[in-house]
Amino acid sequence: MYRYDLVRLHAALERNVALDAATREEMLTPYPEDKKRGTGMVLGWKTSRVGGRNGALVVSKNGAGDGFSSLFTWLPDRGDAVIVVVNRKGEGVETPRIVARLAETAFGLELRALGDEG
Repeated sequence: MYRYDLVRLHAALERNVALDAATREEMLTPYPEDKKRGTGMVLGWKTSRVGGRNGALVVSKNGAGDGFSSLFTWLPDRGDAVIVVVNRKGEGVETPRIVARLAETAFGLELRALGDEG
């Protein structure tokens, strides 16, 4: 099942099983698009910082297929992730809003940076 694969991916990234430590570090080094906002892309993953330029790193990747949408949001500095998979695709799917609400409830974090993920 897809949702379990994302949970396994998070666990493998945290334990340096999917990537060795050096490659993981390279993966988490952003290539800035907008230095003022501190956002950019990392090997196809969107990056941002909670709390400004020196805040906690947030790495996210969205996806979709026939009948589903997903958003994998990883906080590598904390070892946490929020993974949302919904049985719906297209207009009106609000996975970024769901992730933001879960992150606030579970971790006390405000993830406004995900507002433009889809």
